[in-house]
Amino acid sequence: MNRLHRLLLTALVAGMAFVSEVAWAHAKLQNATPASGATLESPPREISLHFNEKLEGAFSSVKVTTSAGQNIGAATSHLDSVKPSILRLDLPSLKQGTYGVHWAVVGQDGHRIKGEYNFTVK
Repeated sequence: MNRLHRLLLTALVAGMAFVSEVAWAHAKLQNATPASGATLESPPREISLHFNEKLEGAFSSVKVTTSAGQNIGAATSHLDSVKPSILRLDLPSLKQGTYGVHWAVVGQDGHRIKGEYNFTVK
């Protein structure tokens, strides 16, 4: 193997290692309040989603829907002013029922990640 081939092979291996590191850098939901599947005695005042990395506020959002899929008309979601890895949504007073939390965030790597879960208010 000549010197040029070794140099190209080394560059290729280094490039693949960099790409795999970037692929693992997506924002990941670590925990949520209320939690997925939770049954609450009283309605929550906010949704709080905690991610493993800082989020891009302009491209990250969360909304809450009724079991029929209607948006509950809450305020606009926002990043926590101290920890920009936390996405918050203030809620109006919720009635008894099951609600869906639908989120979409963009982390530092620029990739959009979506998720959803339900919780119930007794």
